[in-house]
Amino acid sequence: MKREVKLHGYVFFITLLAIIIAFAIVVYQTGDFNSRKNTSEVGNGSGNRDDVKVTSECRGGNSGKWTKNISIDIPGDKNGQLTGEIYDITINNDSSYAVHPWTLRIDIGSDCYINSAWCGSVEIHQHVVGMDKTQMLDLRTVKPEEISLDYFQDDSDLLIPLKKGDYIIYYPSESVEEDYIETKSKNKTTTVIIGLILYYNADEVKAETNLDNMLITYNYKADILSLPQFNIAVAAFIVWIIALLIVVVSDFKTSEFRKKELHNRQTIRELLFSMADAVDGYSGCPGHSIRVANITYEIARKMGYGEDECRDYYYAALLHDIGKMQVPEFILLKNGHLSEDEEEVIKKHTRWGSEKIKRVTTINNLDAAILSHHENYDGTGYPFGVMGDEIPMVARIIAVANACEKLSASRTFRAGLPIETILSEIYEGRGTLYDPDVVDAMARILENADEDTDFLEERNV
Repeated sequence: MKREVKLHGYVFFITLLAIIIAFAIVVYQTGDFNSRKNTSEVGNGSGNRDDVKVTSECRGGNSGKWTKNISIDIPGDKNGQLTGEIYDITINNDSSYAVHPWTLRIDIGSDCYINSAWCGSVEIHQHVVGMDKTQMLDLRTVKPEEISLDYFQDDSDLLIPLKKGDYIIYYPSESVEEDYIETKSKNKTTTVIIGLILYYNADEVKAETNLDNMLITYNYKADILSLPQFNIAVAAFIVWIIALLIVVVSDFKTSEFRKKELHNRQTIRELLFSMADAVDGYSGCPGHSIRVANITYEIARKMGYGEDECRDYYYAALLHDIGKMQVPEFILLKNGHLSEDEEEVIKKHTRWGSEKIKRVTTINNLDAAILSHHENYDGTGYPFGVMGDEIPMVARIIAVANACEKLSASRTFRAGLPIETILSEIYEGRGTLYDPDVVDAMARILENADEDTDFLEERNV
């Protein structure tokens, strides 16, 4: 029964970890998707091939085009008249996602005057006599004394001159919810229509080229609750909860199972502890991985690494021997010397361990710790025979921690060795088996072992 309860616990922990990773991946991918800037160029007023399209047209008719007599002198005017036109710019969201936020840049293709824009604000970029002027304005409410750009005032009409090469950026109004364009529903495309009033000299060619070149910049907003991946993860979590409840109810009277059920509610850290215990129990060295992780943490701390990196190294060290789960038990528990063939099998545990955790991306340095902790500083180790700085730092630290644990921990065939002997053994491998800096850090820990917390003691990391 105890073995069955233990199996239940491992299965539930591993399944929960997979669900948590699935949730994390969906949340990350959604956040990355929503934060990604998208741009669509618009040429010749025809929009583009993307799901977010922009089109423009002159409204026309008596209300969309008119002639204005002006009472002031403005550059290029010959007959005291300007032609005014209203341009409607339509933004269609034909995608499966809402659009928010967005801005629209309009490059000016010919000389004109901008009079108004609705319902948002415009950032006007005006090139005047060798200098650039920029100002954000709400043209419907701005007062002349607030304007730093060049402008003309004819009666109540504001005229801000723009030349070819100038541009404006339209920022949608939040108050009328222009800034959030809903996704299409029931095959209907959601649209936002903005308007501009432009004037140009009455005797010049019609200035439609002003809206030939536009660039819309926008973010999609995916609703994570509507994503199939998220719903699958939720369903898996519900199934996990149901399965857990079934096991709890069926084994409720078993005290051992109640303890394991309590263990099932702990954090991922405790799941790593459980996996480490499973590896060590299988290999006949109970507590080995946790003690190696404790020493690894202390070495990293002595070497000046920050708390986050020390914690990463600690978690990676907990699973450094996970590949031994694939080594035949009779080899791991064999008394006496191993044959050459058996030693070759043992050496494969680093590659096997790396293969087992290849889908785990949430624990930093885990693959390096598992794959390289038997590399030697002089290049005589395995599996790759790399040397020096080519060996990941986490593996160099675990190599020393691993050796120190084997020397200090009691085994069935001998008691743990004294600190002086451990120091001597570690120093003997300095620069050959082990990184000198790591050995020096380990030596400082051992030399202060009477004053510091026991380096084998469990860390609450």
